[in-house]
Amino acid sequence: MKAAAPLPCSRKYGRIHEQMAHSIKNIRQMRTVAVVCGENDFCTELIKGISQYAHARHNFILRHFPPRYIDEGGSFAGCDGIIAAAYTRKRTLRLKETGLPIVDLSGEVEDDPTFICVDIDIDKAAAMAAETFLRRGFTSFAYLGYLGRRYSDNMGEAFESALGKGGHDCIRFDTDITIEAGKSANANKKRLKKWAADLPAHTAVFCFNDVFADVLRQSCLDLGRSIPDEIAILGSCNHVFLCERPPVTLSSIDLNYHDLGYAAMRILASAIENPVKPKPRPTFRTTTMKVVERESTAVYPVEPPWLARALSLLEINMDRPMTTADLATEAGVSQPTFQAAMRKQFGMRTGEYILSVKMREAQRLIDEGRLSMKEIAARTGFANQSYFTNVYKKYYGRAPSKRAICRSTWRT
Repeated sequence: MKAAAPLPCSRKYGRIHEQMAHSIKNIRQMRTVAVVCGENDFCTELIKGISQYAHARHNFILRHFPPRYIDEGGSFAGCDGIIAAAYTRKRTLRLKETGLPIVDLSGEVEDDPTFICVDIDIDKAAAMAAETFLRRGFTSFAYLGYLGRRYSDNMGEAFESALGKGGHDCIRFDTDITIEAGKSANANKKRLKKWAADLPAHTAVFCFNDVFADVLRQSCLDLGRSIPDEIAILGSCNHVFLCERPPVTLSSIDLNYHDLGYAAMRILASAIENPVKPKPRPTFRTTTMKVVERESTAVYPVEPPWLARALSLLEINMDRPMTTADLATEAGVSQPTFQAAMRKQFGMRTGEYILSVKMREAQRLIDEGRLSMKEIAARTGFANQSYFTNVYKKYYGRAPSKRAICRSTWRT
């Protein structure tokens, strides 16, 4: 019996099968990424950034592991790559045994070519902290760091360097204080309280993170030292739960961990798809961050007192077109007297200082991305958007727009 001829296949039918084959191929290429981090505010924002990139690609599955999973000898079988914020060098180095591509966010293994390191721009964060204090007229500074952590050491050195450019010194104190209860933690808190008691009046303290800032805040309150009049405190990370806690809310640098997570996932995806041998490579650093000022830095420790009152007025009335005459009138002195005080305190004319304050606020609002340029112009006291744009461009050398999230790129 003659075999039947195969049925003809229509072009439409063929296209359907091609699409099915493409879908099956995509399913086979699904990648599993292990995300090693805790469950605090930092990690929440980090995972949001990681998820944003992963979901846009449609071929990544994310699995979360707490850092203690490494201590317990847990397996990463079935994973294609790891993003690790394991906090310590010892934990991070254990991940080398997996042989997988690893993006490290701890800042502890930058000297090991096995890892692809992604971090925030520490120098920029420290410079922002210094600028925040200097803008308010502080002349006494301190840094509260985490003993033995490379990230903290680098942050402290960068803060000292930024202050040193203006001829200022920095009092430094490093501790391994933790939020867990215990004899060791209590002893460290006593040492910290003694250090806080010995700080000169009107000292601005930059803290390694918001946990340390929170402990310092409580130490100052226990000692009866007024915040911010005696001790001003600026944290790092902007953990809202800690920063918004009464009776004195904490200022902090929002390091934008969302962008850090997004960058880490993008780089890991490239490393998974295009494997290369370990080699020294520069750390990829994200740069978009901002200072969130709250009560703990809301002070101008300047003399005479009428100058401090005038500067506070400028801050409160950001949406008004303030002039030297307005501030001098508020201070109750002549314009020449006011100008002389500004030059002595800040090394600039009053008009230059007013413009710098308004431009910083404008950039902060632009970075937030919630307001239109017209609204930002109104919030910073400009008559219209066109005038604001011209002033901004002259001040920064570029048109007002969002800044890039990274300083360097990683290539395979």
